[in-house]
Formats: sequence, C-alpha cells, structure tokens
Amino acid sequence: MASAEQDALELLQKRSSAADFEECLQAADTCTTLRLPEWLSFLAGLSKVAASPLDWLESHEQDWLRDQVTRRLLKLLIRGNPDRPPARNDVRSALQPFTDWIATQSDYEVVAFCWE
Repeated sequence: MASAEQDALELLQKRSSAADFEECLQAADTCTTLRLPEWLSFLAGLSKVAASPLDWLESHEQDWLRDQVTRRLLKLLIRGNPDRPPARNDVRSALQPFTDWIATQSDYEVVAFCWE
C-alpha cells in the first residue's frame, strides 16, 4: 500500500485536478488514531501539497485546495493521535515544506491560518 506522502507526490507529479486530490484529503479526515509512521506520512504529504505552486490549477482551485490542505494539517496536529509521541525532528521534517511556504505568505494569510 502506498503511503499518503507517496500518493500526494504522485498527484503533484501528474498535475492532477483539484477534484483528484479529494480522495487523499478524505483519507486524512479519517485519521484520528494512526501508527506514527502513517501520521507523519499524512503530515508530509499534505505539507508538500500546500507548498506546491499548483500553477496548473485555476486560482480559485489553488485557493480551495490550499484551504482544504491546511484544515487537514491543523486537524492532524490538534486532534490527530499517533500511537506514540513523535520526535520533534520528525514533525519538523514532515512540516518543513509547509512552514517554508507559509513563511512567504502575506501577514493576512499567516494570521488567518493561526486564527483557525
């Protein structure tokens, strides 16, 4: 079985439509209690999608997809319950693409994300 991270990378490489990402996003919705490697894989996959330029999508599709991805990231971080505590460096590595991307966003976007 492919990991969530591999699935996300494949969708990015294929330059899939926003609708094609829905299955990956729905899988993240079901994640409440996971083994740690699966939890980290979901974080890494979502992080890479958020950080991607998504330049093949229409502007409104990019906005929708990033909104959906950031909501899932928050859900995994706040309500996700991996079977054991993750190492700080593992979480940092999984989220690196996302944190690099959000650091380039406007103050408005960063505050909106934090407010969620």
